[in-house]
Amino acid sequence: NSKMVSKEIASEYPQSVDKIKVIHNGFTRDAFFPINEKRRLVLKEETGADANTLHLLFCANGWKRKGLAHALSLVSRINQESECCLWVIGRGDQESYTKLCDALGISNQVFFLGSQRDVTKWYQMADLFVLPTSYDPFSNSCLEALACGCPVITTCSNGASECINSLNGLVVQSPKEVFSETSVNWALKVKDLSRNEISQSVSELTSENEIKAYLELLKSND
Repeated sequence: NSKMVSKEIASEYPQSVDKIKVIHNGFTRDAFFPINEKRRLVLKEETGADANTLHLLFCANGWKRKGLAHALSLVSRINQESECCLWVIGRGDQESYTKLCDALGISNQVFFLGSQRDVTKWYQMADLFVLPTSYDPFSNSCLEALACGCPVITTCSNGASECINSLNGLVVQSPKEVFSETSVNWALKVKDLSRNEISQSVSELTSENEIKAYLELLKSND
């Protein structure tokens, strides 16, 4: 489901390179879509979120591999320049990360929300989706965030980074670079990005097109 994985397979099985076909994951168009700014403000108000705060979102299980500690470090760095917070969705060792928040002095800026039935509204509200993963074949969360118009910062060890460009996000070389000076300066400007353009940048990566690509592949092997 990514060129990154195809290269890994090719390195192990060079004789089978011609047999590899990359088909990126797809998102459900009816479930993940952008909303206008007025509706975003309403959602933030309903959630009790300050419209002037920079809202970051981390959505994943397996927090160590997905890089939650690095996301928290990014919050700490941004907080020195501008008011921000981080919504954390998913399952993990909350106690350990709460202690890290205390150590970083950002306990009041981080909200552990657990598993959420409706993740879409959080993508729609968030100003930036953060996934400093050490490895991910192709993160569906990144694609879903982009489909909702939310810019993404992630690593090149995430196959979904192949969907990211200068208009919709930032790709860094390692998880630690997520809280580098370059990343912080970029994150402080994400509200200037067009959420409609971000959504349009992945408009072809729908689940319908994904299924169509699989069917075409199966037919070609008849």
